[in-house]
Amino acid sequence: SGINAEYEAVVSTQSTGDVRKMEAEVVAMCGRLFNHPDQVYGSITSGGTESILMSMKTHRDWSREEKGIDKPNIIVPKTAHPAFDKAAIYFKIHIIHIEVDPVTYAVNPADVARAINSNTICIVASAPQYPHGIMDDVIALNDIAVRNDVGLHVDACLGGFLIPFMEEAGYPLPLFDFRLPGVTAISIDTHKYGYTYKGSSVVLYRNFEIFSNQITSTSDWAGGVYASPSMAGSRPGANIAVTWASMMSYGRQGYVTATKEVISGARYFIEGLRKIKGLEVSCKYH
Repeated sequence: SGINAEYEAVVSTQSTGDVRKMEAEVVAMCGRLFNHPDQVYGSITSGGTESILMSMKTHRDWSREEKGIDKPNIIVPKTAHPAFDKAAIYFKIHIIHIEVDPVTYAVNPADVARAINSNTICIVASAPQYPHGIMDDVIALNDIAVRNDVGLHVDACLGGFLIPFMEEAGYPLPLFDFRLPGVTAISIDTHKYGYTYKGSSVVLYRNFEIFSNQITSTSDWAGGVYASPSMAGSRPGANIAVTWASMMSYGRQGYVTATKEVISGARYFIEGLRKIKGLEVSCKYH
C-alpha cells in the first residue's frame, strides 16, 4: 500500500478502512511518480501550505531527536512559497532567506551552502517556484544537503503533476526527486495539475524514521488513544476519495497528455511574446 502497518494503525483511529486504503494508494502512487526506491511514507493534507507546515515540523522534531538541535533554522530561497515563513512562525524555526540570481531567478547553491550552520535542519528547493515558474538546481542542493547532513525539502506543490511526466511528454528535466539521496521530503499538490478538488495535497518522506515525527498521539486521555498524522483531527474523507478517483481516472497516460498540452501551450505563448516589439521574456524555461 505504500504505508506500513504502524502508520495504518495511527490513521485507523480516525478514518474508515476504504478511505484509509485510498489514502495509502494515493501516497504509494505519488511515491512511484517521484521515484522512491522502496516503501514511501506520507499523508494527504488539506493543501500545499499544510504539506509544507507538516514537513518543517517533522524536520524540526527529527533533528531535535537525532542531533539535539534546539534552535533550528531552515535555508529558503526568497522565491519559495510563504508557507515556509508560516511554518517558521508556527513552529519557532529561524528562517534564513537567500536571494536568487537576478538573471536565472534560481537560488545560487553556493549561497545556500554558505548559510548552513550547526543549527540548520533543512534546506529548500522549489520545483518550480510560483513567481517565475523556475526550478532551483535540485541536484546541486542535494549534494549540499548530503555533504552537510541536513534535510532537503523539494517543494513541487505547483508542478508536482507536471514534472514527473515531462520527460515522457518530450521535455526532459534534470533530476529533482527521490533518485537524489539527499531528498528527505517532497510536497505535491494534487489539487493543481492533479486535477482534483481544492483542499488536497500530498507530503512524502524518504523513510519512516523521518515521517514518524509528523504523527502526534496521546495515549493517556480519558477518551482513549487519540492520534493524527497531520494538523487536522477530523479529516474530510470525501477529499481523499476524490483525489484517489481523479488519479485513477486520469492514469499515467492521461497526465502525460495533459502535461504535453500545458507545456507546449506555455512555450507557444512565450515564443509569441518574444516576437512582440518592446516585450522581453526574462525567464528561461527548462
